[in-house]
Amino acid sequence: NVNTTLAIEKLNQLKLKEPTFLLVDKELADIYYSNNEFDKAAQFYESYLKSGNSNAQDLIKYAMTLFLNHKFAESLIIANEGLQKEPRNPAFNRLAMYNNTDLKQYDEAIKSADRFFNQSDKPDFTYLDYRYYGQALKETKKYDLAIVQYKKAFEADSSKTDILKDVSDMYLEKSDYQNAISSYISYENSLTEDKK
Repeated sequence: NVNTTLAIEKLNQLKLKEPTFLLVDKELADIYYSNNEFDKAAQFYESYLKSGNSNAQDLIKYAMTLFLNHKFAESLIIANEGLQKEPRNPAFNRLAMYNNTDLKQYDEAIKSADRFFNQSDKPDFTYLDYRYYGQALKETKKYDLAIVQYKKAFEADSSKTDILKDVSDMYLEKSDYQNAISSYISYENSLTEDKK
């Protein structure tokens, strides 16, 4: 972490001398992951997983790098592999929900959300968790449930004011004009003068 460039150089030298020593790939993947170079990290995690020595954390990081590279289908496959080993793991359940939502598999996303929110071991919920769940509910026209999740998302991060407009739009879909108007006014009040 002090000199990642030198660390990568030394690990690559070791890889040239011992190409079958796949622990080098794990170390390289971890360095690239911590540097937010997710494309390179994914390549090295994939190589390391072939060694058969990987653990749940390695699978989580690999699935996350794929997700961050917008390779949702591949990330979902790895998350599901992880869920077969650890069905109560919140990271695998979260990634299953996110990937299913991004793949527009909303019914599966809702099932994954149920497992994440209700059947995972000690998950820490974030803005994105509520946002993804809310989106899957919204896309399946379960507006009342979606609104609840969107409001939780806003409570988790009140800087994401666009969510108030989404809430207003869902009330409008339900012909609940009073709540649509009040939500939109809240959204408008959150904007800077130039955006208003």
